[in-house]
Amino acid sequence: MSQKKINSLIKACKYSFITNQKNYCGQNNAFSEFRDFIENPVPSKIQRIESLFSSFEALFPYLKLISKANNLSPLDEKTIEAYWLGSDLLEKVSLEETKKMILEEFAKPGLLPKNIAEKKAELIPENSVSHHSFHVLYINFVTKKVEPVLKNLDNCLISWGKIKEVQENFLLVNSTELLFEFNEFKLKEKTKKIDSGLVFSPEKNSFVSVHWNFAVEQIDKTELHNLKKFTEKNINAVNSLLNKGLLFR
Repeated sequence: MSQKKINSLIKACKYSFITNQKNYCGQNNAFSEFRDFIENPVPSKIQRIESLFSSFEALFPYLKLISKANNLSPLDEKTIEAYWLGSDLLEKVSLEETKKMILEEFAKPGLLPKNIAEKKAELIPENSVSHHSFHVLYINFVTKKVEPVLKNLDNCLISWGKIKEVQENFLLVNSTELLFEFNEFKLKEKTKKIDSGLVFSPEKNSFVSVHWNFAVEQIDKTELHNLKKFTEKNINAVNSLLNKGLLFR
């Protein structure tokens, strides 16, 4: 088994760890197997780790959507990166395929009511992309375990943070906060204290990705650029609907 395959699964495990630990999505206690794989990624665990991701009812449809448009596998590292951080792969996903995915994957018992899924598919913003920020800001979750209030939207977005200070089990970071003002979403700079999470050797002045106030991984300048670019793209797309009075929850 190639190191590339192992690296892709490590990244996938890191981004899904915290929401599973909070029991928001995926098979119960998958996070413990994710941590075990991150810390000891041996080939014998790969098949089991891959099988766990099909239980993530919001995540996996997007991975299938992005991978199909780019001739990749759903758990390819490029697919994982595109969904969580953003990349040019997202530009190849058509709005028609995204609409189809919403209707086929989310209009199910226990997820979105059929009429809500149909409305979401109908009004999908033209300039949006199938990045995690799209799911958070436009779909507003499919689980009933997370209420679609501003604080939860802010926590669920993948944000970025520059490490100012390393403390025991915590990081002080220059990050962002999602606000809703004058009928629009926007990001504002904010200093946050977050769990050091899965960043085991944090370095001052480096950048980390953040999910539910939990540090996921250190990211480089390209990943930082893409995360900002595609998050802001979806904020602008959703705001365009808000300005027309069309967005609903």
